Amino acid sequence: MQLKKKIRCILLLCLAVLLMTGTSASAATKKPGKVSVLSAKTDSGKVTVRWKSLKKVSGYQVYMYTDAKKYEVIARVTGASKNSLTVKGLENGKKYRFRVTAYNKKSGKIYEGKQSKTIQATPKPKKPAKPVLHVSLVASRRVNITWTKSSAADGYIVYQKLSSGDFKKLGETKDTRCCITKLTNDQTYYFKVRAFREVNGKRYYSSYSNIVEAYVSKTAAVDSINYMHYRAALKSSEKTTAGLLGAGTVVTITQYVNGGKSYCKLSNGKSVRIESDNLELLETVTDNTRVYDQEAAEAYVNKKGFKSATNYLVWISMYTQHIYVFKGSRYHWTLAREPMLCSTGSVKNGITTSGVHRIYYKLPIWNFDGSYARYGMAFNGDNAIHSQLYLAGTTTPYDWGTLGKPASHGCVRIKLANAEWMYNTVPVNSTVVHY
Repeated sequence: MQLKKKIRCILLLCLAVLLMTGTSASAATKKPGKVSVLSAKTDSGKVTVRWKSLKKVSGYQVYMYTDAKKYEVIARVTGASKNSLTVKGLENGKKYRFRVTAYNKKSGKIYEGKQSKTIQATPKPKKPAKPVLHVSLVASRRVNITWTKSSAADGYIVYQKLSSGDFKKLGETKDTRCCITKLTNDQTYYFKVRAFREVNGKRYYSSYSNIVEAYVSKTAAVDSINYMHYRAALKSSEKTTAGLLGAGTVVTITQYVNGGKSYCKLSNGKSVRIESDNLELLETVTDNTRVYDQEAAEAYVNKKGFKSATNYLVWISMYTQHIYVFKGSRYHWTLAREPMLCSTGSVKNGITTSGVHRIYYKLPIWNFDGSYARYGMAFNGDNAIHSQLYLAGTTTPYDWGTLGKPASHGCVRIKLANAEWMYNTVPVNSTVVHY
C-alpha cells in the first residue's frame, strides 16, 4: 500500500511539474524579442525614433523618460513592419531619452518584450541647405546675383568684398535674388550668401555659398550679352591654337560664324576657332532664367547701332529665349515693354540663324500641316514670329511646354497675348535682330 501511495504521489508531482512548465512555455512564446533602436533624428520641437522591426509581433510601444523620473509609454504603434515614430511638441535644447518594446496582443491581453537600450536626442531646428550662387547680370556700377532656394530657410544674408579686405554684410532678404547698386566701375567685386532659419528668436545658419566675382565697368552691360551657344562635335580632326583636335571632340560654340570659323570653347576652358563646316551641332545651350534688364538691353542695341525703317526694333535673344521690343530711333532705342519668353528653332528641327532682317509681311493666321498659329510676322524667308501652335480645328495651344527652350523649325513662338500685341504694335519693315 505504501508503495502505491508513493508512486501516486510521484505521478501527481510529475504532472504538476509538466503543467507548470507547459504554462510558462506557452506564456513565453507570446512575449516578443528585444527591439534594437537604430537612431533618433531631430528637428525643431520633435524627434523621430527609428528601430529595427521584428517579425510576428502585434506592434511596438515607445517609452520616454518623463518629469516623473520614470519611463512611461507615450505611444503604441500597431503593425510588425512599422519601424519609426515622430514625437512632437518637445522643447528645443532639452535632452530626451527613449526606449522601445515590441508586444503581442492575444485575447485582449498585452504580452510585452524587454525594453530596448536607451537612445538620447535633443530637438533643435535643422540648418538650411547651402545656397548655390551665380551672377545673372553685370552692368555699369551694378551687379545682379541669384541663388538657389534653400530648404527650411526664412531668409538670406548677402556679403560683398573687393579684391582685398574682408567680406562685409550688405543686408538681408527673403528673395533668392539681389541687385547691388552704387558700385565703382573698373573694380572686381566678390559676393557670397548664406541662408538662415529663425526659431523662437534664435537663428540657425547654413554654410556659406560659393563665392562669385564680377568686374564692373561702363561697358559691362553690353559685354554680358551672349550669342546663342551650341554643343557641337568635330566631324574630322583640325589644327587649332590649342593643338590638333581629333574627330568627335565636343566643344561649346560661343559664337557661330556662317561660312567661316566659329568661336568655341574646349572642356578645359581654352578658346579656339574652328571651321563651322567641320562642326556637327548636337544641341543648343540656353539660359531662359537670364533676362537682360532695361539698361543692358538698351546698351546693347544702341552700341551696335541697329537702325530700322520704322520707330520700332525687335531683338530676339536666342541665348536667353526672350524677345525685346524697342521704340525710338538709331542710338536712341528704349525698351517698349517687358521682355517676352519665346521658343526659337532647335538643332533637331532647324535652328533660327543669327542675322538682321525685317518684318516684310503679316498674316493673322499662319498655317502649317495639321496645325496653325496666330498673328504671324514673317522676318526671314519662311520664318516668322507667331503665337504658339494650335491643332487644326482647335483653339487651345498644344505646345505650352516649349516656351523658354528651342523647339520650332526656325520660327519664333510666343504667347498669344504677346503675339497679338506685337502684331498690332510693330509695323511692317521694322528691323528684327536675332542674335
